[in-house]
Amino acid sequence: MLDKFNGLGIHAAIVTEHAWRNAEGAFNLIHRANQETGSSILLIPGIEAFSDEGVDLIVYGRDLDFFEKANKLGITQPRKYRLLDLIQVVEAESTLQCYLPHPRGLSKTSVFVNKNTRDLEILLDRFEKVNGSFFPLQHKFRYITKPFPKFAERLQEAYHYRHDDTQLIFAGSDAHRPMDLNRQFCLTIQVDRIPTRVEEAFDLLNQPHGRSWSDHTHKTRLSTIATQSCITFCEFLIKQKKLRLS
Repeated sequence: MLDKFNGLGIHAAIVTEHAWRNAEGAFNLIHRANQETGSSILLIPGIEAFSDEGVDLIVYGRDLDFFEKANKLGITQPRKYRLLDLIQVVEAESTLQCYLPHPRGLSKTSVFVNKNTRDLEILLDRFEKVNGSFFPLQHKFRYITKPFPKFAERLQEAYHYRHDDTQLIFAGSDAHRPMDLNRQFCLTIQVDRIPTRVEEAFDLLNQPHGRSWSDHTHKTRLSTIATQSCITFCEFLIKQKKLRLS
């Protein structure tokens, strides 16, 4: 993973454990390897929190005390908070921040797809515009409008919506495996100098200026998209089963 980060020239990454098995241990393993190898990548600690309604929320921290605070607040426990309450808990902490990933995605983990949250008065001032898991799928299957009109419409809706200058845009590969990492869907922030501390990267993510992203998909093979989509879907089913059993 670290080799892939460095090879792609990615300077910072929010590391989020998606299944709530051992988020802190997983991050510490990568962080320790990052230090031992002398890698320059800034690893921002985070989790993919899960609201009581079943909606994903990316939560990340300004320092390495993130997991201690997140555990204390109960953010690492899935379904502990309703979505609006979860956002309020995070925003009340100056060293924590969050954003809504894939808000118009294809599953019920998306805020505008889930029937329990799609009508909420949520101000989307921090949301993901481009997601590497779904955008290539939309690009490759844009020709299926006739045989599968509803599916094609959902794909189009997922990432073709307007935003304004007051909204903080996020973008990412949403990679579940090192091989899925890429720069095609990464957020780019124009800076005078590359940050050398996690705190600096955290602060940059809160600034609305100089943000851009790319969604070019000409180098993405259909076989790669199919494999990633299948694995992501299987992980989603496992996660849902785990939650029902817990």
